[in-house]
Amino acid sequence: MNKKVCVSGASGYVGQQLVKTLVNYGFDVNILTRKSNYHLKNVKIFIGDVTNPEHDFSEFFAGAEIFFNCIGENYDETKMHDVHVTGTDNLAKYCDIKHWIQLSSIAVYGDIHDGIITEEYKKNPVTVYQKTRMLCEERLISHAKKKGFNFTILRPSKIIGKHSSDNSIFLLEKYISLKLFFYIGSKGASFNYISDKNIIDALILCIANRNAKNKIYNVSDYTTLETAVETIKKIKKIKNQSFRLPSSFVIVLVSFLEFIPKFPISIRQIKGLTTQAVFSISKIKDDLGYSNKIKIVDVLQEIIEK
Repeated sequence: MNKKVCVSGASGYVGQQLVKTLVNYGFDVNILTRKSNYHLKNVKIFIGDVTNPEHDFSEFFAGAEIFFNCIGENYDETKMHDVHVTGTDNLAKYCDIKHWIQLSSIAVYGDIHDGIITEEYKKNPVTVYQKTRMLCEERLISHAKKKGFNFTILRPSKIIGKHSSDNSIFLLEKYISLKLFFYIGSKGASFNYISDKNIIDALILCIANRNAKNKIYNVSDYTTLETAVETIKKIKKIKNQSFRLPSSFVIVLVSFLEFIPKFPISIRQIKGLTTQAVFSISKIKDDLGYSNKIKIVDVLQEIIEK
């Protein structure tokens, strides 16, 4: 196998860890970043912005057979189409590789309330983030057919780890610590997260396994919200019991209050706290032999203790 690979989004949370892992495995790594002060060693650095249609990415791809695209915009809706969709088009113009491995998101399925969600589940994106993630996948598959390269798309749930920038766990811990947390609706809400280390394992598995070619995989882990909350309480040595309110009551209340500046919860967050959907990873297990080596409760302990 050609030991040269390319990674875009190499300055991001997952991208940095992926690059370190690839270097440790002996790969020659070209990285694409917007940051001129990129600090990882033993890589070849290319400065560029995927949203710039005038930028030539030929040198970045030169000599490589595998490309990992880890670029994503999670917060600024005004940039999401340029990053996810236009960026994919701009990179595809210059890529001369055999295998494109795309880090996508379970967000492509939209807001789901219950059920076992496989890769064949109908996509119903609602938000800008969800829609542009779906368009990114569609563009990639189209480019792969036209240019004759293979693709693998990974759809992770929310990625967390000790140094993650995602603040949802910290907010949950904060409200539990302040004894302000309460459950909404019936028991058994899903807590769909995934360890950053598990995502790196999944990305690496895609390199050499022929079964990964032209496939789409969910990558997620699951526990109940109750288990996650009790884990945090145990770590923080909090003994109070969290009460439970009917979801209909909370939704009506929040619908009147969520327009108040800095109001701490929205209708969409309520849906997230009450969903009982579980994302199946049977396909990636069967095809690639993948398993979640790091469990959610272990990641929670790592984050909270930090």
